[in-house]
Amino acid sequence: MIEHESSGSLLDGNNAMRSALHPLLVVGLSAVTAMHGPAIADKLDAASIPTGAVYVCIAGSGKDRTIAAIALEEKVAALCRRHTEMGPCQTARNVCRRNGGRVYAADGSEVTQADEAEYDKKVMRVRVGP
Repeated sequence: MIEHESSGSLLDGNNAMRSALHPLLVVGLSAVTAMHGPAIADKLDAASIPTGAVYVCIAGSGKDRTIAAIALEEKVAALCRRHTEMGPCQTARNVCRRNGGRVYAADGSEVTQADEAEYDKKVMRVRVGP
C-alpha cells in the first residue's frame, strides 16, 4: 500500500485558499446588496384613495395619471379586506396590471408582484393555462 502525503497537503492548501477568499466574497456580496438593495414599493397618499375602496388601480403618469377604485362585489370586498391572498382578490389586481396599471391597497401601500409571491406561499394555487 502506497501512501500519498502530498494529497493531504493539497487539501490543506484548498482549505486555506477558501478561508482566504471567504471574507472577500462576503465583502463583495455586501457591497452589491448595499448598491442594489431590495426594491421598495411606492406609497400612495391615502387621501387620494376613494372611501370604501379595497384596492385602487393607477395608470399613466403626470397629467395622464388616473386613479380608479377596483370594483369588487360586496362579499368579495369583505373577503379581500380580511384575506388579501385569496384568488378573487388576486384576479382583480391582475386585471389592473394587465392593463398597464399599478395596484395600491386602501392604506396606500403598493401591492407588488413580490407581495403576490408571498400570498402564493400562504395559499396553494392550481394554475391552469398560461
